[in-house]
Amino acid sequence: MNALGQTASLIAHDLNNDLTGILGRAQLALGQSKDDKIARHLKIIEQTTHRSRTNGAPIAGIGALAP
Repeated sequence: MNALGQTASLIAHDLNNDLTGILGRAQLALGQSKDDKIARHLKIIEQTTHRSRTNGAPIAGIGALAP
C-alpha cells in the first residue's frame, strides 16, 4: 500500500509540474494577446489547468495516508 501511495504522489507531483508550465505560458500569452478569440482560448486553458490542479490535489494526499 505504501508503494501505491508513493507512486500516486509522484504522478500527482509530475502532473502539477506540467500544469505549472502550461499555466505559466498561457498567462504570459494572455498578457500579450491583442486578439479576443485567442484570449478566450487562453482563458479556457487557464481555467482548465486550475481545475486540474484542484482535482489532482487529493491524489497527492494518498501518499500521506499510506502507513
